[in-house]
Amino acid sequence: MRREWLSEAALIERINDELIQYPACAGCRISNLRIVGIRDRDECNWVPYQVTTPLGRNNSYLSVLARIICDFQGRYSVADSSGARRVK
Repeated sequence: MRREWLSEAALIERINDELIQYPACAGCRISNLRIVGIRDRDECNWVPYQVTTPLGRNNSYLSVLARIICDFQGRYSVADSSGARRVK
């Protein structure tokens, strides 16, 4: 599968749009991503950096969040603001 390059904001929006599909993730949001160094342009260049959850939330959302992140890391990378491929 060919990797799609998105802006950081667009990727965060897609992840959060996916999270709201799952009741276990109600109120959970990705707030920030961290760009990581990669050796190959076909590898993922980001990891979730900040996840916001409602106060008192148990950890039942973690398995769903992990599946979503794993899926999205296989499909998307973060491009810089000009749309160029971003490698740290």
